[in-house]
Amino acid sequence: MMRLPEQVREELQAKATETILMPLTKGAKGAIVGMLNKVCGNDRDRHELLKCLFGKQSTKELTEGEWVALERWIDVKQMGDKWLPQENLQDEVDCILGREPKVPYEFD
Repeated sequence: MMRLPEQVREELQAKATETILMPLTKGAKGAIVGMLNKVCGNDRDRHELLKCLFGKQSTKELTEGEWVALERWIDVKQMGDKWLPQENLQDEVDCILGREPKVPYEFD
C-alpha cells in the first residue's frame, strides 16, 4: 500500500532513531545511492528527496540510522537476475517529489 509523503517521512525518521547493531558497508550504501538515483532519475532529485525526508541534501550528511532507514524503505529483493525495490517505492518517491507516477516503471 502506497503511503503519503508525510507517512514515509515520519516512518523513516522514526526508524533512523532506532539502535543500529551493525552499520551498513560502503557497498550497501553505494547500492542505496544507485537505487535512489534510478527512482529519482538524477542526482539533483535524489538530493531533493533526501532534503524532504531528513532535511539533508547529501548522503555524506546521513547518520547510520538514516542509512538503515533508507535501506529498509527501499527493501531490495533479488528476483531472478534483477534486484528490485519494494513495489511502491517509485510511486512514493514521485509523490514526495511532487511528480506524476511513472507507470509502469521498469527496473533493469
